[in-house]
Amino acid sequence: MSDLTYYDVLDRVRAGRSLRGQYLWRADLSDADLNGADFSLTDLSDSLLRNCCAIAATFEGADLRRADFSGSDLRLANFRGADLRGADLRFSDIGGADFSEARLETAKLPTSPIEAESKQVGPSPNGRTKDQDE
Repeated sequence: MSDLTYYDVLDRVRAGRSLRGQYLWRADLSDADLNGADFSLTDLSDSLLRNCCAIAATFEGADLRRADFSGSDLRLANFRGADLRGADLRFSDIGGADFSEARLETAKLPTSPIEAESKQVGPSPNGRTKDQDE
């Protein structure tokens, strides 16, 4: 992890300050309140974010390889262009989250019927959902 401690990260989030571009590799932010936080272009690879609340948080272009978001509330989060290869999002609420252009190969996605419905990111340019295109 960078020189930022767990409490430094939470203080920045509470103050509405961006964490954009920070190097937080292997950070443990489990159970943290990250609502609305800006982690754009941040390296959170191999990090623990279990059971965190990150409603409307931005992870645009972030390195989230092998990050563990299991059991987290990620509704309306922005993962546009993020690298989520090997990430664990099982048991998470991803309703309304934007995964456009995200790398999801080997990511562990929610599998319950309710979770599966919420992981749809909308129609493709040809008017069909991603599942219909495959």
